[in-house]
Amino acid sequence: MTDSIYLARCNELARVAASKQAAAVGAVLVRDGKTLAEACESPVDEDPFGHAELMAVRQAVLTHGRQAVAGATIYSNKEPCWMCAYAIRWARVSRVVFIDTIEDIGGLTSELPILLAAGPRTWSSPPAIETRP
Repeated sequence: MTDSIYLARCNELARVAASKQAAAVGAVLVRDGKTLAEACESPVDEDPFGHAELMAVRQAVLTHGRQAVAGATIYSNKEPCWMCAYAIRWARVSRVVFIDTIEDIGGLTSELPILLAAGPRTWSSPPAIETRP
């Protein structure tokens, strides 16, 4: 499968999230062509940690183990926020592909670009990051 197919799936998941009155965000975590997990944003009044990227990483780690997630690619229709970026770095995801940036709290474009940070020491190298129109 190609990046565009995974990003299209993110957009489908985002529509599901929006239908539940949540932010329109969807995420898919893939390694070696296999989908490890996918998630859509949860309404903030149900789960303040229910961000799509965070939930996809968590689901994949719980289901497949952290080592299976290391080296994976995460796709999202939105730039991961700080919280999601931290989870992505902790899980050693090696590639991040997203469509739209977010203002103020983006893990790449904000004043705290966690996706590019060199540390802490327990993290691997920053992931490759690609944005797609």
